[in-house]
Amino acid sequence: MNPSRFRSSQSRRAPEESLRTYLALALLVASIGCASTSPESEDTYRQGLATAKSDTAGAIKILEEGVAKDPKHHRMRFLLARLQYDVGETQWIAEREAKKLATQLAEANKPQDSQKAAREGQDRHQKALPFIRASRENLEIVFENDSDEARQAWALYLAFRCDLFFGDYEDAVKHLQRSMDLGRPTGARQAQFQETLAQVKREADKRKKAGAFGLGPQ
Repeated sequence: MNPSRFRSSQSRRAPEESLRTYLALALLVASIGCASTSPESEDTYRQGLATAKSDTAGAIKILEEGVAKDPKHHRMRFLLARLQYDVGETQWIAEREAKKLATQLAEANKPQDSQKAAREGQDRHQKALPFIRASRENLEIVFENDSDEARQAWALYLAFRCDLFFGDYEDAVKHLQRSMDLGRPTGARQAQFQETLAQVKREADKRKKAGAFGLGPQ
């Protein structure tokens, strides 16, 4: 299954705001501070937030160093994971576009151009891989340890997206269901989540049955 199928019913913004809006809100909250973290960690967090507005790579470096010094600063780790995912997803989207182009060129009987596009897709996948892997690892720490349910729900949703990248559909079902349980979406958004969950469950069942017959992922 192509994971892009889920993009029509579930946008990158769900279940919360866009990254830009999140950064603005988080920067406002950061100005209040948090009693459970050190002033040094809060300064690093605020620096990462401010840098992320114009320099994603620089912000990731700042936040990685901050998390290494304060592993329990879950807001900082979540922001790091969010930035890592966004960088990875940019490459992932380009990967899917390159693969689609490769198929179109092959159908047009242009094998050399098709192979070139396929190689571009492979290159994009390799570029996305370390960012999405790192994001998933950080998100798991957040949703298993953070006490903020809203942040847990968002972390679980992004983990679901990471699972789709790796083709881990059973984990995707688990993470999306937990995100829904914590985030408690309503109305049209609830319907969108339920539709997406049903699609992922069907794909997970399909792959599980294929594996039982020794066919592997389809």
